[in-house]
Amino acid sequence: MREFETLHAIVDEKKLELPDQALVVVAHHDDEKMWNMQSHLAQRGVGLTVLVLTDSSGRDLKGYTPERLAKARWTEGTASAQEAGLAGLHRIGLPDGQLSSYIDYAIEFGEQFIDDKAVVFAPNYGDEHPDHVAANIVAQKLAGDATPLYEMDTLTGYDQYGNVLVPTEKDIYQPLSTRTARKEKKIYKELNPTQTKNIPWHQRKAMFDALGMTSRRGRERGIPHAAVLFKANNAINDPTRKWLQRSVA
Repeated sequence: MREFETLHAIVDEKKLELPDQALVVVAHHDDEKMWNMQSHLAQRGVGLTVLVLTDSSGRDLKGYTPERLAKARWTEGTASAQEAGLAGLHRIGLPDGQLSSYIDYAIEFGEQFIDDKAVVFAPNYGDEHPDHVAANIVAQKLAGDATPLYEMDTLTGYDQYGNVLVPTEKDIYQPLSTRTARKEKKIYKELNPTQTKNIPWHQRKAMFDALGMTSRRGRERGIPHAAVLFKANNAINDPTRKWLQRSVA
C-alpha cells in the first residue's frame, strides 16, 4: 500500500467512551456542513468520529502551496472539531480531487474506526462533486449491511442531474433551533478562515450556499431552520431518530 500522511486528533477522550457512537465519512474538512447536525447530536450524548479522506488542498488560493494549504486545513479542522464537540478527527492525505482513484486506500483507513459505530453518515451519492460521491462509496463499504447509513444533503438541495432532493418518510427532516443553526455556521466558519480570506470571488457561491442550507430547508416546512438526512436501504436497526429526539445533555 502506498504511504499517505495520516493525522489523528483525540478531541474529547470521554466522548469516545459514550455508549452511542457514530462515524462521519467525508472527503474534505468542510464537508460536514452538508450535514448540519453534528452539534445537535453531540449535545445529545453521541460520540462523533470524523474521517477526512483527502488532504483538502485542492483550492487554488493566493499565497498557498498545496502542502501549506493541507497543513492549514488540518489546523482549522481541529479547531472546528473542538467547537462541534466531536470525539475524534482523523485524516488520510489522499489527493484532493482524485479520491475515486484511491477507494481501496480509503476503505482500509476507515476499517480501523468502524467496529463500535452504530450509524455512519456520508455525503450524498447524487452530489455533483466526484470526491463526495467517492466518500459515499467508501462509507457504503464500511457500513455494509449491518450499520445504518445516512446521506447528507447537498449544498443546493439538487443532485448532479438537476433533480430536487425531496425527503420521503424513511428520511429525516430535523427542525433545528436558531441557536443550533448559528452554531453550525460558526463550525463552518472555523473550518474556512483560510478560504474566506483568499478564495476568489467567483468561487464563493458555494460558501454562501453552505451558510444558507438550514434556512433553505426550514423555509420548505415553514420553520426557521431544518436539516435533512437521506436514509440508505442497508440496515433495519437504526437508533438515529431516538438520538435526535433526546434532550440536550
